[in-house]
Amino acid sequence: MKKALIVLLLLAFVAGGLFAQLSFGGYVNAGIGMFKGPNNDDVTFGLLSNNAWNANRMRAQLQGSYTSEEGNVGWRFRLRAQGTNMNAPFFHYINGWITGFDGVIKVYGGWLSNTELCGVDYMYGDDLLWEPGVVAVIQPIDLFSFGFGAMSTKGLYPYNSGADENFWDGTSWEGRALTIWAAAKVAVPDMLDFVVQSNIGKDNFLLYLSTAVYAIPGVDLDVGALFYNLNDYSDNGEMNIFTHIGLGMIENLGVDIFATFGKAGDSDLAMAFGAGAAWMGLGNIVPRFDVAFGKGFAPYSFKWDSHFDAFSYDSDQTYIAITPSVQFRARSNAYVEVGAVIGIDVGDAPAYTTIKPAAETGVSFGAFVDFRLTF
Repeated sequence: MKKALIVLLLLAFVAGGLFAQLSFGGYVNAGIGMFKGPNNDDVTFGLLSNNAWNANRMRAQLQGSYTSEEGNVGWRFRLRAQGTNMNAPFFHYINGWITGFDGVIKVYGGWLSNTELCGVDYMYGDDLLWEPGVVAVIQPIDLFSFGFGAMSTKGLYPYNSGADENFWDGTSWEGRALTIWAAAKVAVPDMLDFVVQSNIGKDNFLLYLSTAVYAIPGVDLDVGALFYNLNDYSDNGEMNIFTHIGLGMIENLGVDIFATFGKAGDSDLAMAFGAGAAWMGLGNIVPRFDVAFGKGFAPYSFKWDSHFDAFSYDSDQTYIAITPSVQFRARSNAYVEVGAVIGIDVGDAPAYTTIKPAAETGVSFGAFVDFRLTF
């Protein structure tokens, strides 16, 4: 871990010195937690980050971007080290762009995101899948833009374990196929963003609709819907729908509400609801409280926003999670969070198999200490 951090910091220093036009930032996630499952006398200890029992959330990351003085050429990169042993740093993505016709056309090339135009990336955040390709984005007027291009993909999901691949590794090129990408975006300043995106492969067709609404003072509203395998939706299709509401209308109080639904083929409808609140009126001490309910999920975490990408489609996996915690903020960009966990399986199958070895249903307990530094 120390070697990875040193390399990232050295690269940041060198990059900053060599390129005056380069802006960069990043973060470090680390933590440790303990967990005790029902009817289990043993306590499990493990590394974690962002309150998630997931080795790949242990992460150090540096990202940067460069724009020429004329503003018509640029590039960006992300360097990452992650995992329990903080593996050697690798490029998560690197790509460049060039504009023409007074900025009306912008062409990207390199390792690209499936949601280059997307107004809502809340659902996948930092683990979006990046793929090699070339896309062009055309913006004839301020309110409207559209794009098209081609990518070499392993699948049409906008997230999966491939998001953590080192693309210099030759094995990451195995099993790839051509995907056609197309998207359109309507952006009304201070009102909303609406995006329609499609990925078309040989045996699959994905459609992604997303809306971000900014028009309500003190309220952030994000809505997204993904449809996979539309070419064979009745038998093998999959649907994910999510809604996030952020409320900041009360001074010093932040509230987030989340709901997500998923269905695959003839499976039962999976659903999760969560809410989190944080009080920022105590200076460097920030109390938090999170509660979540899930059905048909196998969660990696207990926070209100951590249940959207872990569909199991097993209706017997039903749980309630309660997570009180306190963040101690040394600075605005650094904190240590200490918290407790109560996980209650209320279905006939254990939901927490992804983060604990216990194979019984019941009440689970845990605690964690988490660290995050952004720069």
